[in-house]
Amino acid sequence: MAKRGLIAPLRWQQQVEELLAAIPLGALQKELGVVELGRRFRQSNHDRVVHPLTLAGFDNRAIRTRVFALKTGHAILPHAHNRRLSAFVVLDGSFHGRHFDRVADEAAAIWIRPTIDRLFYPGTASTISDDRDNIHWFTARAPQALLLNISLDVDTHAPGPGGRVYLDPRAGEHANGMIRAPIVSRRQLQTRYEPT
Repeated sequence: MAKRGLIAPLRWQQQVEELLAAIPLGALQKELGVVELGRRFRQSNHDRVVHPLTLAGFDNRAIRTRVFALKTGHAILPHAHNRRLSAFVVLDGSFHGRHFDRVADEAAAIWIRPTIDRLFYPGTASTISDDRDNIHWFTARAPQALLLNISLDVDTHAPGPGGRVYLDPRAGEHANGMIRAPIVSRRQLQTRYEPT
């Protein structure tokens, strides 16, 4: 419904957050095979692994579902999305989660306003849209941290092409409670904010 414009992005966020809060964590972990995902992650010898999921009852071409598995200090680095709705729920371990509202775009930077800065533990969730909490940044705080992501692209007013726009909230100037975060590459963020 959100993809076709039948529900406003903010309403979608509210309803998805309510739904995720109502699902028992143990049932969700069992349904997604979290024990097996964790075992495969530990055996991979990688610092990060993305496990694509195919879920019954979903149009998996339109709604992407995956589990991010990360080791301590590794991150889903700070980025914005254009015309995307996304939900996140921690399945195992913990994350330092940060979100920012997207206030205004410039050619080389995005003005953002901090909205969330807290620990996310198993069962806690958040959502993003063009209208609220669009920029997000999750850093693993456990040797095995698993984060479920459900996302779909929508037709909205957001500028630019779809996909990720990486930016650095710590490198920008501050004014009136906002940050002018420069647009940077993923590689630059990895060098600055992840273990080597």
